[in-house]
Amino acid sequence: RVRSMDEPGDDVLAAFREAWLRHTAIQEQVSGMTAEAGRALSQFRMLAKSNAVPREVLSSLIGGGGGRTRVQDAADLILDAVEQGPGKFNVEVERLAKPAFKDKATELYINSLLSGPQTHAANIASNTLTALAQLPEHATAAAIGKVRSILPGANIDRVVGSEIGARTFGLIQGAKEGARFFLQALRTGEPVDFASKFEQQSLKAISGRKGEIIRIPTRLLTAEDEFFKGIARRMELNGLAVRQASKEGLRGDAAKARIAELAANPTDEMLAQSMEYARYLTFQQKLGPGMSKL
Repeated sequence: RVRSMDEPGDDVLAAFREAWLRHTAIQEQVSGMTAEAGRALSQFRMLAKSNAVPREVLSSLIGGGGGRTRVQDAADLILDAVEQGPGKFNVEVERLAKPAFKDKATELYINSLLSGPQTHAANIASNTLTALAQLPEHATAAAIGKVRSILPGANIDRVVGSEIGARTFGLIQGAKEGARFFLQALRTGEPVDFASKFEQQSLKAISGRKGEIIRIPTRLLTAEDEFFKGIARRMELNGLAVRQASKEGLRGDAAKARIAELAANPTDEMLAQSMEYARYLTFQQKLGPGMSKL
């Protein structure tokens, strides 16, 4: 099916990669090898159940397999192997699931680039300043929105002044959530929302303890970003909850109850917006179709 399409969509490539991983995991179980594919398949299931934006989820699933070109080439090779019988098919599936020397060299190179303490200091400083700058930025946006709202015929979705306090509280409240995400990322090496500054992060080309040691720089950078993404998500959710209550025309205790409800149980749209906002604040937004090809 993949080969019959000029440009298969992310959903097709992601479905292929899941089937590929499942087959490799079965082979590993039968042969008694370490369940590397089994662990990747477990992450795949976690991705599919996540609340991340669907486009980002599919992109992460494909990136974990080495990117669109590699996954599509693997599909073509496996389809050719099918015609040569099950023996050849199983060998090809197992071979293609293993990282190539180029993947190991790339992983070593990227982690070498990020190994300096100044890199992490710059990352923490930029994330901190960007998060703090959101408060005066939203205050300015609220003032502009207030002026626009009184113009004739105005009916706009705008930042409201009461968001600022909620976002300030979210900055403090989110630090606790961010600390939890920091520790989780430090332990697993994976971002909570499966978006990071590194392409093909989940490939983990270099195996064993030496691979874990080599990947310390990217693991630390991922954990740092997860801390600030936790702060950003909480700031955005609090702000969106206040904005929604205001749009519904609620006041007093009714508004407080609605804000608390939305902050604790945000809608899917609010969650998607908060994740996009967190990626924006930590410089992890995806490039558009044209720039990403470049």
